Parts: sequence; C-alpha cells; structure tokens
Amino acid sequence: MMPRCRPRLDALLALSMFGAFLWPTAQAGEQDRKAVETTAGWIKSPSNPVLGGDLGTCFDVSVHRDRSTYRMWFSWRPKKSIALVESRDGIEWSKPVIVLGPNDRTDWEADINRPVVLKAGDTYRMWYTGQARGRSWIGHATSRDGKTWRRESDRPVLSAEAPWEKVAVMCPHVIHDERAGLYRMWYSGGEQYEPDAIGYATSRDGIVWEKHPSNPVFRPDPGSAWEKDRVTACQVVRQGDGHVMFYIGFRDRDHAQIGLARSVDGITGWERHPANPIIRPGREKWDHDAVYKPFAIFENGKWLLWYNGRRGGVEQIGLATHDGKDLGFPASPGREQSSKKLPIPGEVFEVGGHTAFLILPRPEHQVAGMPWVWYAPTLPGLPGAEETWMFQRFLDAGIAIAGIDVGESFGSPDGRAIFTSYYRELAGKRRFSAKPCLLVRSRGGLMLYNWAVEHPRSVGGIAGIYPVCNLRTYPGIDKASGAYGMTPEELTRSLARHNPVDRVEPLAKAGVPVFHIHGDVDRVVPLESNSAELARRYRRFGGEMTLKVIQGQGHNMWPGWFQSQELVDFVIAHAKKDG
Repeated sequence: MMPRCRPRLDALLALSMFGAFLWPTAQAGEQDRKAVETTAGWIKSPSNPVLGGDLGTCFDVSVHRDRSTYRMWFSWRPKKSIALVESRDGIEWSKPVIVLGPNDRTDWEADINRPVVLKAGDTYRMWYTGQARGRSWIGHATSRDGKTWRRESDRPVLSAEAPWEKVAVMCPHVIHDERAGLYRMWYSGGEQYEPDAIGYATSRDGIVWEKHPSNPVFRPDPGSAWEKDRVTACQVVRQGDGHVMFYIGFRDRDHAQIGLARSVDGITGWERHPANPIIRPGREKWDHDAVYKPFAIFENGKWLLWYNGRRGGVEQIGLATHDGKDLGFPASPGREQSSKKLPIPGEVFEVGGHTAFLILPRPEHQVAGMPWVWYAPTLPGLPGAEETWMFQRFLDAGIAIAGIDVGESFGSPDGRAIFTSYYRELAGKRRFSAKPCLLVRSRGGLMLYNWAVEHPRSVGGIAGIYPVCNLRTYPGIDKASGAYGMTPEELTRSLARHNPVDRVEPLAKAGVPVFHIHGDVDRVVPLESNSAELARRYRRFGGEMTLKVIQGQGHNMWPGWFQSQELVDFVIAHAKKDG
C-alpha cells in the first residue's frame, strides 16, 4: 500500500508562524484534547474542510499567492498526481487541474505527490515526491505559468542513501536564500509509510544537493507524548533573524498533530513552542484522527495555515488562521541551557555566555585531577543519543565528558578563544586533568584540532569519528570565510594558520597520539583529503597516528561509528594517562 493513502496519508511539509501564547498547559498531550482543537491563538475555519469531499483523498499542499489569487498545488491520491486549484479567499477553490502526473518512462514516479512550489523570478520551481516499488525519491520540475511543468531530469534529485533515510526521502520544503545564492531544502526521511525525522540539504541550482553532515537535523522528542514516535513534513519560514518550522509530530504511526519550533540558523538549536501541538484533531469531526502537513502564509496581518485532516480513511484539506505575526514564543529566543537535552544526565551551564555541559561519573569515581573527554561539536542537538554507548563506557571508567557550544565557528580564532575559556574552567577552576582526550566528530575536527595545535601540551590524545581536518573540503573556503571574518581570498592565503591538516606539526612533535575512524565512501568529508592526508603529514613529522578505514561507509549514522571498542579503549587510555 502506498504510504499516505491509509490513516494519515503521508507526513508532509510544515508551515509558517504563530501568535500569542494562550495555552501554557498544552504539553499535556492528546489525552487533554477534548474540546481543545487549537492553541497559541490559532482558530480553525468554520468552513472546514475547504477541499476534498467528492474529490477523494486530498493531502499535502503547497500554496502561493499571485496578486489577488491563491494557488494551491495538492496531492490527489485517486489520480496519483499533483493538481492545481485557485481561490480568491483561500476557502472556495476552483475545480482541480492535474499539472504533474505519473511518469511511465522512469522507475520511480508511479505515484506523484507532496510538492513544494516557489517562484524565482518568472519561473515556478517544484520539488515533489515520486513513489514506486515501496520507496520514495524527490524530483524537480519547472514551469513558466504554474500549470505546464517540465521535469528537469529523468532521475531524482534526492535519494535515500544514509541509514537514517532507510527507503524514503519525501516531503521536500525549499526556500531560496538570495544572499547566499543557495536553495535550502528540509526533507523527511525514513520509513515509506510515515518517515521518521527531518534532514537538511543545500544546492546552487536546485538539482545537485549536498546533504547536511549532521542529518537528521530535527528528531522526535521522546519526552513529549504527542511527538515521541516521529516528526516529518515540515515547512520552514524565515522570520526576522531566525527561522520558524511548522511540522507534524506523531504519537504513533496513525495519530499526528501539528507543532511549531524555531531556530536561529534553521539547522541547529531547535526550540519547540511551549503550546505545542498548536493544531489538534477535532473530536468526532472531519479531522478526528489526525492533522498533517501544514503550509502557512502571512499577509494583511494574519497567518493562513492549510493542513490535512483525516477521519478514518478519508483525508481532506482544512484552514486555520492566526491574527498578528507574533507566534507566541517566549521573549528572548537565545539559549535555553536548562532545556538542553543530553544523552546521559549531566550539568548544563554557561561559560562566557556559551552553553556548556559536563557529565560526571559516579561519585566514587570522582577524584582530584578528574580525567575527562572533551567532545566537539557541542551544538544544541549534540551530543546525541547515538553516543550513549561510548559515553557510558567512559563514565564507567571514571572519565567525565564535557563540551561547549561555539556555534558554527569552523575552527575560527573566536571559537578557539571560547575553548580556551572552557579549558580554564575545567582544568583550572574545577581542577580537572590538565590533559583531556579530545573526541572530535565531523566538523568538531575543525574546531578542536585548531585549538589543540595551539595548546599541544594540554592534550592527552585525539580521537576522531570521520572528522573534518581540511577547510578546503568542508565547509569549503567560501562558506568558512565568514566565520573567520575574512574574504575567501584572505582565508586561502592564511590556511597555514587556520587549516588543521596544514598545521599539525606541533601536535606530532609533542607526542600527542591520534586515532581516527573514517569511511572510504564519505562524500561529505572525503577520507583521502581529510583523515588520510592528516595521517601522512602527522607521521612525516614523527607523530603516532592510527587510521582505521571502514569499508563501504560514508558520512552517516551507522552505529559502528559510535560503538567502536577500539576508539573507546584509545580514549580511556589517553584520558587517564595523565589524570
């Protein structure tokens, strides 16, 4: 059975913004819903459902305002197609016209659905989901009028490749960042019936995409009953200096509600709205069992949010509105240290205005000169649950785990200065060991290697999980230059002072041992120009480095990265050596 045509019909893209916070007890979850169908100032339209009925299952929409007309592209299950309807008020819609249907010339477009449409100049661009053979892919098409579409390729532009994506990538939402010259996509990945989490990718042309190395960037919250199972189908909207995400949260596979979250960069540090879920099923109404895939537009002082509702096997489109642009988040977006989730309970605090964490071993193992593992990157979503196995083994060995969030510094001098303050907090004020073992994952390599080469006598060892060692390959000179406060040309001329792979000699001369595990098919952080090149240079300077190459693995969430006994043994040995 095609995902999404049964209860809930596919998770889709999320929507736009919120309003005044009115329901402080909304987190109570589904058992509280009774007559409470919306929170935070949202109101369902009395005209609901606004699309469906005789059309059969209608779901997962994308809406655009052209002058005085709303244009809605929706997934039309009986036709296995995407159709277009138009409206003056967002409630009364024209008869549907199929604009993109199944493609028998390919093997991945037997069913077409879940579109997002944006207009760039005079061109409409659509990213959509193609389904066949129990799998899902994302394709791309363009149009001059929004009705006649041309596929840009017979091949999908995004496929399920990473382990977390399982058999499906779907529900794309794309915005165009004109200043950066980038298309930015949030998409859902995982199971075919309902995907599991939300990933992020970028593209210069909308066709060739680079997935974010820390995907998925938005995961279910096991502490919230209404969204503990999975999160999917988001819409991300720029608001002020940050981003707002509308998304679907699932209590279980068949029961979904709509939530809201915000983030400064749209990737990390997602903060859920305190009144979540904001749109809930209506008891004994057309959306009794689940509400899905929001899409919101703000205009004339009001938010308009269209969504799917399901009762039994029938799915239709409804509308909710919200007066005012303010969506009701707490006043000061910043960091919420007390709400930072760690994979194992620990202390969350600030050093120099930056969120830090510390996880201590059992009291009987806490000693003067406490050995510790210094983890990077510490971002709002990291360290993650996948690291619990190795963290627990460090703690059992009497080793603390610590880190501090320096943002997307890419190893810049500003980030290094924050690391120095944190080192002084632990090794100085708290009298921990003067030589922690560094544990660097992905871009954490840029961060801590650049600090380590300037403090080689303060490092007991370095362990890496597919670490970035070369700014040239990730994030690339153009993207990194902003964090360094330089032009790309200036940073290129300064790589000898800022690029880990070009400046490891002090660590090798100080006798700091290094252990890396890295996949041989890593396309985000290529093995050859990162760990392999660092190993060649390190050994040339007389340093001791072990590089374990994992065959057939890339930049992914394969459990073996985080359950490597060799890595754990290395960290324990070198964290305790000078403790």
